[in-house]
Amino acid sequence: MPTTSRATRATAAAQADDTSEKRFIAQKLIEVADLLQQQNANGFRVNACRDAASYILRMGPHLRDIVIKDGRKDLEGLPNIGTSIARAI
Repeated sequence: MPTTSRATRATAAAQADDTSEKRFIAQKLIEVADLLQQQNANGFRVNACRDAASYILRMGPHLRDIVIKDGRKDLEGLPNIGTSIARAI
């Protein structure tokens, strides 16, 4: 039975944490989109939240690393992430 190194297990745990964190953020954005839609808000805002949620789930880099290392301004540079959504994240 092959053994895995401590570093490999730590990396896997970090990736799992990042994935669950991205799912949590995406779910909250979808909830915001649903609330906006119920309030008959501008369709652009509704779609922006949904598009951002979709992108976050697909993105490769670690979202936490971007926020910690580069801050909100670099979040705004990502596709489908505008100023308001970056601030919310």
